[in-house]
Amino acid sequence: MNIEDRRFIFQELRSVEGYIDPPDALVFKALLQAQTSRGLDGGMAEIGVYYGRSYFLLRKFAQAQEKVLGVDLFDLDPPEDGSLDQYERLMENGRRLGFAMDEELIIRGDSTRLAPADITSKIGPARFFSIDGGHHLHHVLGGAKLAVEVIAPHGVIVFDDTFNPAWPEVTVGVADFLRERKDTFTAFCMTKYKTYVCRRDYHDGYY
Repeated sequence: MNIEDRRFIFQELRSVEGYIDPPDALVFKALLQAQTSRGLDGGMAEIGVYYGRSYFLLRKFAQAQEKVLGVDLFDLDPPEDGSLDQYERLMENGRRLGFAMDEELIIRGDSTRLAPADITSKIGPARFFSIDGGHHLHHVLGGAKLAVEVIAPHGVIVFDDTFNPAWPEVTVGVADFLRERKDTFTAFCMTKYKTYVCRRDYHDGYY
């Protein structure tokens, strides 16, 4: 790992409020760079941006021609001290980290109401799709269905909080997804917090 990437993951990214920790950040980095080295390109998308920690990780390792889409309700109450609200903080975090923030690539709304074209019209087929939005069963299944419809053949789907006892419906949703689509999709990596899924044809390469 070069010094710039190390600084970004272990210092700059940690300055953004959020939940992706270095182990999963390193998995993201390894997967994204492996895709790039093998010519497996495409857009990227994340449901559940929060303040941007994992979103900016995707931005860091996207190629110049690739677009990264973020989806969030952005409905967190503004701090009582009158400082920036959730959306404004996302944009400010991006500018502080040196990213050009394109509002056309940030969808402020309910991901369960999105059609596949709402995503592919902005980024094309996705090579990486992170699902970290609502943690109830219908959110997980809705996000998974959307991801399946927009990812490229070589795309990776990442489910967050798979084993978090505070959100058992996420575990159920991911298990249902893997069982119902076992002929097509499979998990190739599980960490403390996340499950990484791809089409079976690409399992060995990602594993």
